[in-house]
Amino acid sequence: MQRLYILIFIMKECELVYPSFLGKIVIRFIGDKIVKIFVIKDNKENTDIVKINKNYIQVYKEFDRYFNGLKEEFSYTRKFLDFSFLTVFQRKVYNELMKIEYGSFITYTQLARKLGNENLKRAVGIALKMNPF
Repeated sequence: MQRLYILIFIMKECELVYPSFLGKIVIRFIGDKIVKIFVIKDNKENTDIVKINKNYIQVYKEFDRYFNGLKEEFSYTRKFLDFSFLTVFQRKVYNELMKIEYGSFITYTQLARKLGNENLKRAVGIALKMNPF
């Protein structure tokens, strides 16, 4: 397993950093909810030692299995995604997106059709552009 980095911020905000071939994958938590996932290209190491929430470790393990070719979905991690700050439409888009099987792909038009209106393809594209995960 890769080395685990945890950064602590105010208001119970925490960032778990997974070093991968893409760069460092940052998983931002507030409490037990994941509010953002993004990649950074940064060679600095953080060696802060903090008290680690057991849920953070499980999420980290899923990322580790995925990037080592052993895991095909993020079933544990999904439980912690925080959709509360998203619009109703964005929630529908992301929920439909999560139904796509590993290794498959879908166009914006196909996703809009699944939401019930093919004409929403641009709105789907915008929602995905703004995807915090």
